[in-house]
Amino acid sequence: MFETVWSKIVALRGTEFHTGTRRLPFTYDVVGDVLRPTGKNRNIPKSNFESVYQMPRIPRAGEINQTIQGASYVLAILADPRVRA
Repeated sequence: MFETVWSKIVALRGTEFHTGTRRLPFTYDVVGDVLRPTGKNRNIPKSNFESVYQMPRIPRAGEINQTIQGASYVLAILADPRVRA
């Protein structure tokens, strides 16, 4: 089931998303199994998305910042209705 979510994430690359509380806009590219927010020196592995997806609920950024790289991006993407649908 996660592969369906990842396929949506890949298909939505270049589309504008917004971070949680601060609502900062961002876009991203996907290269292989790595998501790269545009204009940021950050590589977020697919496994980070899968780890959060497997949780019983989507947590807040403060709950996972220590364990998931790029938590605000991961959460914003996974919580977006275009990905969840």
